Order: sequence, then structure tokens, then C-alpha cells
Amino acid sequence: MTRIVAVISLLIALLVDGLFARESGSVGRTAPSSPLPITVTYIANEGFLIEAAGKKVLIDALFDGGQPDYMVPSPELLGQIETGKGPFAAVDLILATHVHGDHFSPAIILRYLRAHPRCHFAAHKQVVDTIRGDRSFPDVRKQVHELDLLTGVRGQVALEGITVDALCLNDGAPQREVKNLVFLVDMGGARFLHMGDAFLWDRQNDIPLDAYPFERAHIDLLFLNQYDRGPARTRDLIANRIKPSHLVIMHIGPGEFAAASQKLHASFPLATLFEKPMERRVFR
Repeated sequence: MTRIVAVISLLIALLVDGLFARESGSVGRTAPSSPLPITVTYIANEGFLIEAAGKKVLIDALFDGGQPDYMVPSPELLGQIETGKGPFAAVDLILATHVHGDHFSPAIILRYLRAHPRCHFAAHKQVVDTIRGDRSFPDVRKQVHELDLLTGVRGQVALEGITVDALCLNDGAPQREVKNLVFLVDMGGARFLHMGDAFLWDRQNDIPLDAYPFERAHIDLLFLNQYDRGPARTRDLIANRIKPSHLVIMHIGPGEFAAASQKLHASFPLATLFEKPMERRVFR
């Protein structure tokens, strides 16, 4: 009888594990693809400092304007970033997904690169064009890496031991002329995918997304725009192809955090949401 009970208990445990694995795949929590911890510090909106394997990347973090509904870094926080204080010391790479003012500021980027000559900056040509005409651009030209990509095309850069695979997609805005780079970043084996303002459900992005080798990417951390939360297309891509170990939801305005949090956790129960600047989480 004891053996029968033990066998039944084991079968129940395996069944529960299987159900959890299927559920967690749909919300962005699978077995870790990398044993390396990834430390994420929230800046504002879609801006983060990401640290792993002794490397540091700032993405969509250097801006001071944009849309009034979304969080903007305070002058004090921007000062801390620009002077390299605390966790912002020795940043290796800055990325900007697209040209919108709630993700990128030309003046701040130029100021930062001049102050940190070992730091690199990579972005789409549309972004680089906004700083190219500045008289200080020649001083930072060697730090700037331009990705002149058409929609659906991929490009790669390797800088300071960090590999960046960029996929150019349409920005989610109705006008469609803005190019959004989706960045898959490998930091010594720890990998994150930042979608910027591109949507997984957007039918205009179907062909490049279907062709992208997510299955071989082994993504540890997916950063997803909150407005991409509902459609079956998004859930299917996350659960069956991207399969991130962790999911972070971004682009949440401070005035809507409580309501958005409830809706987002209904779609992705295990997702992480950052509410306040300088919140830090370690993902393993």
C-alpha cells in the first residue's frame, strides 16, 4: 500500500509539473537558458540598465521628454547616469530602439558619449541622423554604430564582448514610417530580447518574426510592451517560439500602473512589472 501511495504521489507531482510548465511557457517562465544572473535596473518607460557577465547595457534610457502619460527620468537620475555614479559606472553599450522622444534624446546621447569615450552607441539610421549634423558628432563618430536596415532585415554588431542582433520592424504607431529595432543582446551567454514599441501581434511584422530563429536564441529575459499583452498571436509566439525564462512588461504610465498591473497579470501571471525608477531585480 505504501508503494502504491508513493507511485500515485509521484504521478500527481509529475502531472502538476507538466501543467505548470505549459502554463509558465505562456507567461514567459521556462527553464533558465543561462546560469548567469541578469540584474535589471528600471530607469523610466522602456528604459533599463541591464548587467550580466561583467557587462552593462543601457537601453532606451537616455531621454527627457516624449509623451506626458509615461514616466521620464528625473534630472537627478539623468545626472547620476551621465556622471557614471553607482550602478551606472563603466557602461559598455547604449541602445536606442527608435527615434521617439520617450526613448531617446539626441542632446543627452551626445553629451553622454563625449563624457564616456569608451562607451558605444548602436541604433537605426533614423536615430543616428538626428545627431549626425551636430558639431560635436565628429568627436563621438567612432563610438556610434549605425544600423541602416529596412523593415524585416536583420543586422549585427559586436562591441566590448557584447553581441547585438537587431531586427528592424515597424513601430506600433499608426503612421508606420518609424523603424523600430528589436534587440537580441548576448552578454557573455546571458541573453535578453527588447521589443521597443514593436508588437508581436502586428500582422505587418509576421514574415520577419516567423523567419527569426527564436528557437536557437535561448532567451533569458523578454522585455514586452504592455499593449502587446492580449492577442493570441503574442501568446503563441512567447509560449512556443521565444520561450523566455522571464518576462518584463514595460511602457506603463505611473497613473495607470494599478489597473494595468491587474490586466497584465491576468494575461501573464508570472510577469515582472517595474513601478519606480531605480528598482532593481536579479533574474536567474
